[in-house]
Amino acid sequence: MAHLPAPAAAWLMTRRLPRHVFVELTNHCNLSCPLCLQPHHPRGRGHMTAAAFRPLADEIRHFADGLVLHLLGESLVNPDLFEIVSYAEAVGLNCTFTTNGELLDEHLEEIFASRLSAITVCIDGADAATHSSYRIGSDFERVRAAVVELCRQRRDRGLDRPHVTVQTLAMACNAEQHGRLREWTEEAGVDRFLLRPLHLGLGKAGGDPEELARAFIGAGARDLAEEEAAIGLCPSRRVCGELYRATVLWNGDVVPCGRGAWNAEGSFGNVFTDGGFAAVWRSPAHRAFVRAHLERRDSPCSVKSEMDGPPEEFDIEGPIRLGRDPRRGGGGLALSSPRAPTRGARAAPGPGAQTPPRSTRSRGAR
Repeated sequence: MAHLPAPAAAWLMTRRLPRHVFVELTNHCNLSCPLCLQPHHPRGRGHMTAAAFRPLADEIRHFADGLVLHLLGESLVNPDLFEIVSYAEAVGLNCTFTTNGELLDEHLEEIFASRLSAITVCIDGADAATHSSYRIGSDFERVRAAVVELCRQRRDRGLDRPHVTVQTLAMACNAEQHGRLREWTEEAGVDRFLLRPLHLGLGKAGGDPEELARAFIGAGARDLAEEEAAIGLCPSRRVCGELYRATVLWNGDVVPCGRGAWNAEGSFGNVFTDGGFAAVWRSPAHRAFVRAHLERRDSPCSVKSEMDGPPEEFDIEGPIRLGRDPRRGGGGLALSSPRAPTRGARAAPGPGAQTPPRSTRSRGAR
């Protein structure tokens, strides 16, 4: 393990271009889930166009494993979605996104034609009443039928993509239905059933965050760390894993993480107007943000938990190779992954936080 002071670690972390990249294609949505940030955020709304996306993909493809194509919106409402997916997949970027599934049945042919690597569909109950108590405005039977048809057509076409995940948020209202949901996904031919802890929108949804956490999580909260994560406290005790990932908003702003999607707080620059992705990632503004986080100083990040004081040294596990990463063909230093959170501190991804797929491994949860 290499031990580095925070300034040196911040320099290295911003020199290496990230392997995991989130691209928000839209911040519009067709549902009104009660604890989601989307209806309340103060940012301007819009779609990323295919024309804007192509040069971004041409740059990212040299260092990223793949793309997560959602953040604070429903990607299927972006009219350029499958033109974007087709282009990204053609240049070697595996793509995934999470959807509420309302429009899934209208886009099955485009999904197969685009060669989409993975997709996650949100179903939050084994019956319409339970599912719709959270997915306000959702047509439960339509979404389930679309998932079944997607899996059937994939099988009949002899294809291995997209990898299909059904995600369920663990809530008090569906606590007794997880087994039924898992059985249904197996019968439908779904590749993975993902039960995910509920995230309460960093307390920015209406109401007191602690009361909301207890009301929606109920007896499902196994420990304090899980409850803190659900309320929206950043679970990092050492170094935030989001520092190793990139988040690009629909208008090109680069923000620290999915939590920055609330109001674009801490934007380091814009990939469309400030010289491209690498220029923004390696900018003094980004380096200053990372250093402030490592030193536990005040920074634009408003999502924090109690820390045990600034570390004298920053731990980077594994060898540090100065120069080009031989696995990539350019762009960046070979730094290790972030250290796992302290025991008892569960990592809670922000809205949309997931790992881009490699081969058949998918990342799609929201």
